Amino acid sequence: MLFGLTIIPPHTHTNKNNATQDVKSSIIQAPKVLATPNSKASILQKIASCTPIIGLLVVPLVLYQKRAVAKKYKELEYIPCNKCPHTRCSLLDPSNLNIVLSASLLGGLGLLFPFIILLLAMVAIIALVEKIRSCCQRPPQQLLQNPLQK
Repeated sequence: MLFGLTIIPPHTHTNKNNATQDVKSSIIQAPKVLATPNSKASILQKIASCTPIIGLLVVPLVLYQKRAVAKKYKELEYIPCNKCPHTRCSLLDPSNLNIVLSASLLGGLGLLFPFIILLLAMVAIIALVEKIRSCCQRPPQQLLQNPLQK
């Protein structure tokens, strides 16, 4: 399950522009990764996002979570942010998913770059060997002619 019901108790909320407002208690469906960052599912998602190829599979999942969070937060009269002193509200900041998204993308691609470089090096070596073999098998016509015969 990607989402869980999270209760945000009434508190004095601080917006990104440092404005404060009193907000009432609300229940919202939020990604479990944001609501409980130290849970097993969250830790497994972080590990999966750092592994090659699997990290690329995590990217659509995080994008889905980000879109769903944007829809759910429209129901609230405020958007949770990191500047809020209330810990649960600050954990539910949608920008926290940007970190997971970046880690998934870089982790998924990060270890593929050496393989791509290795593959390009292998192709270059094979092309060079084929070029040398083709030169050795069919000597050029100019070398067959004796230059002293003129």
